[in-house]
Amino acid sequence: MNRLYIFDFDGTLSWIRHGWPEIMSDVLRAYLPLLPVEETAARERHLQHVVYGLSGQPTLVQMEHFVDCARGRQQPTPDAEALYAVYQQRLADVIESRVEALRSGRAQRADFTIRGAFDFLHALADTGATLAVVSGTVEHFVVQEAALLGLDAFFSGRIIGCTGDPTKYRKADVFERLLRETGCCGEELIAFGDGPVEIAETKRLGGYAVALCTSEETLHVDACDPRKQAQLLAAGADEAWPDFTRAVDWLQNRGTHACTPSSP
Repeated sequence: MNRLYIFDFDGTLSWIRHGWPEIMSDVLRAYLPLLPVEETAARERHLQHVVYGLSGQPTLVQMEHFVDCARGRQQPTPDAEALYAVYQQRLADVIESRVEALRSGRAQRADFTIRGAFDFLHALADTGATLAVVSGTVEHFVVQEAALLGLDAFFSGRIIGCTGDPTKYRKADVFERLLRETGCCGEELIAFGDGPVEIAETKRLGGYAVALCTSEETLHVDACDPRKQAQLLAAGADEAWPDFTRAVDWLQNRGTHACTPSSP
């Protein structure tokens, strides 16, 4: 049976952009002051919906949702493009230092690659399956960072990110196109991601969805990040992994869980 394996990139294979949720939250929080009778936890839930609940969609779409939220509370905020620019600059400053560390040899690829990813990708390639990356990040950044980490060779040019108008980019369209191009049906789709978008779309198409719940702050942790795990299981994930360390065993014994998720 032919198989199509689709991977999100940031937070699923690559850790170069780790910490982005807190950067985004810091940018947006300044424009979402507490209402007179509002508790901090309630305000944070609004932020988490934008930052985590819309993870996997283009960043500009997240900013547009935030602007709608703030204005619905009668709180003034810059437009989505201005917020996007501030966030992108802060994130770019962090990414630049990590990329330079990799290029100079001060950091190793393993420092910014989700644990077990290389072994799993090698094992998948040996099966002859089709592998693809589908990301909501701007495509040329994904291609560049995949090459920097040595991940590009596994995907035969199938590294797809956001291009053109980000408000019109939908992972669902890319998933469907890849199924058509490979001749696979939905039941032959297996996807790995750390955002609810790719999880929900995989299940909609009849595929098998694995949630990657790696911490945004500490790379080599054996447990799933509880916030990601709860959110992605709620989105329909069939199972949740902290990384790919047990993925080769899962592949060899398909039908069993690579790791048993703890209770959300």
